[in-house]
Amino acid sequence: RCLQGKFVIGVVARFVEVKRIERLLSVFASFLEGRDSALLLVGDGPLRHRYEQLIRDLGIGEHTLLVGFRKNTLYFHRQMHVHVLPSVNEAFGLAAVEALYAGNPVLAYADGGAAARIIQDLDPGDVVPGDEAMEARLAFYYENREALKAGAGKRRDHAKTFSMEHMQAAFNEVYEKIDVRD
Repeated sequence: RCLQGKFVIGVVARFVEVKRIERLLSVFASFLEGRDSALLLVGDGPLRHRYEQLIRDLGIGEHTLLVGFRKNTLYFHRQMHVHVLPSVNEAFGLAAVEALYAGNPVLAYADGGAAARIIQDLDPGDVVPGDEAMEARLAFYYENREALKAGAGKRRDHAKTFSMEHMQAAFNEVYEKIDVRD
């Protein structure tokens, strides 16, 4: 409904404290001013009601689509122009890999843990220190949409380095180097 023809910023996550969805909501409210954009939230969890209230309080309800938990997240990643990971100390960042596989830029905060490191290896500019920098990076992609398509192949290739086959081979290589007699 509210996504048609808009610049879509999205997140796929469980709605729990560590995901810090409220940061994204606040940044989006500020970013939205004067821009034709929408926020797509895919997920559910114990903080859903808090986020629904914050969406109302920030006045971004007309520009926000909350679709709940979905198994087929790739479909939703493909609706997004940019994926944001507002998490702190993320253990891995499966949503980041899925978004990269869809060809999307993924933005994360510097304190995002492993998810930030996944992105840092690909595009250091997509890892930001705080909310103002996040809003500025969103504005960069909003104003430079050719950068979205230009890097899609590179993003997909980076995501493939996290495939089950690749990760299994990497773990096997580590285990082969371990001398269990020590």
